[in-house]
Amino acid sequence: MIPNWALSLDWELIREKASKYNLEPELVAAVIQVETAGNTFAIRYERNYKWTLNIQTIAEEVGCTVDTMERMQKTSYGLMQVMGAVAYEHGLLKEADKPMRWATALTLPHMGVEYGCRHLKRRAELHGDDAAKIYAAYNAGSAIKTDGGFYINQP
Repeated sequence: MIPNWALSLDWELIREKASKYNLEPELVAAVIQVETAGNTFAIRYERNYKWTLNIQTIAEEVGCTVDTMERMQKTSYGLMQVMGAVAYEHGLLKEADKPMRWATALTLPHMGVEYGCRHLKRRAELHGDDAAKIYAAYNAGSAIKTDGGFYINQP
């Protein structure tokens, strides 16, 4: 049964992508709800984000300036707020359709949930069945827990 808070989400898409990566659809839906409350056009620039990937090379491949690529990689996009750098790490540059190689394509629901699930699956492989650890690692890049029991971002 779909919880009331999730009734407005695209469950067909969520189930399809969750199944593809052997994830619980409820976990995928929860990430979407927490990250954007279902707003596929949500973006957030994170100026201090440090983990970029081959900016010069990817900029040349995509056909944009290095400055633009740096900003795209330091921005999170779409339903699951996937960082541009994370999407490139998970193969965004290999998309057959060239316009889909731009990080802004993550605002399209099928793209954002696809790459969000790829990343969530990798976190699940590292942290087992512990949904709190999986989400902490998805959101913060790690599952570092303080003595007080709270998860924190990587230092």
